[in-house]
Amino acid sequence: MNMNQKTGRWQTLFSVIVPAYNMQDTLAETLDSVLMQGWQDWECIIVNDGSTDDTAGIAQAYCEKDSRFVLVTQVNTGIAAAYNAGIAQSCGQWIIMLSADDLLLPPHLTWIAAIAVDNGSDTDSKLAIISSNGYYLYDNGSRMLAYPNNPWFTGNECSLEDLFDRCFFSTGVALRRDAIFAAGGFIPDFYAEDYYLFLRILALGYRHHYNSAAWTIHRRNYRQRSADGLAMRKADLTTIMRVANEFALTESQHHAFTRACKKYQHNIRIRTILYCCLSSRVTENIIAALRRLRQRRHVDRKPDAQ
Repeated sequence: MNMNQKTGRWQTLFSVIVPAYNMQDTLAETLDSVLMQGWQDWECIIVNDGSTDDTAGIAQAYCEKDSRFVLVTQVNTGIAAAYNAGIAQSCGQWIIMLSADDLLLPPHLTWIAAIAVDNGSDTDSKLAIISSNGYYLYDNGSRMLAYPNNPWFTGNECSLEDLFDRCFFSTGVALRRDAIFAAGGFIPDFYAEDYYLFLRILALGYRHHYNSAAWTIHRRNYRQRSADGLAMRKADLTTIMRVANEFALTESQHHAFTRACKKYQHNIRIRTILYCCLSSRVTENIIAALRRLRQRRHVDRKPDAQ
């Protein structure tokens, strides 16, 4: 184990980065989920992004309790800049993205370590993104699997062609440090900053690994920016167009990009109409209800559920 000369801390396998802006209601539970990890070789960088509530006080209490927690405080500059600030202060070979209202289930880092150590720590390896299935947690306490059956991509890997179509479940995703820097890090003032980074990493020739086990929990509610489905689809379209302009795509990748553009444009038209007729919140509630209904029907059709 080596010491990071910049930070004066010992290098670890994982740096969990938690950007936090006015997250006093959920931050403690999120940090507790890091403490409960079976894998102990980690540090957790909490980036207080100009909070005006007790976010900094809660984070400081964890730092005093366990030296693996580190608090970074800055003026409010947004989630992308917060991630970059956390990464700049981190010592881990792999960066774990964790929102301040999401949770890692206890086996998460152990599973990531098994993949990362075997396949991703060698500098010659192209494995740079590791993700798993997970749960959506709603305000009423109900949970829903992100992928109740197989995801849209094939096997245990999402290719760039797949990623043009949509983004994988990214709560707790692990990113190899050198790949983040090779791709230029998170771009501030960009709505889909995580999706944009994932696309750039794969466009550089790195690979993604997926596990179907659910190791993380992502809270979903109408207050999140992801609740605005129309804005998200517009951001997704802008993101893939930007990547297509920045990288030389293969023929297969270009075809996938073209199909994705048409899909996003159609989705944007439909949501625009529904938002005008029903309001954004009603529209997204209906879409979420239909999604849950499809998942229940899938579960009911399974032989072992009969």
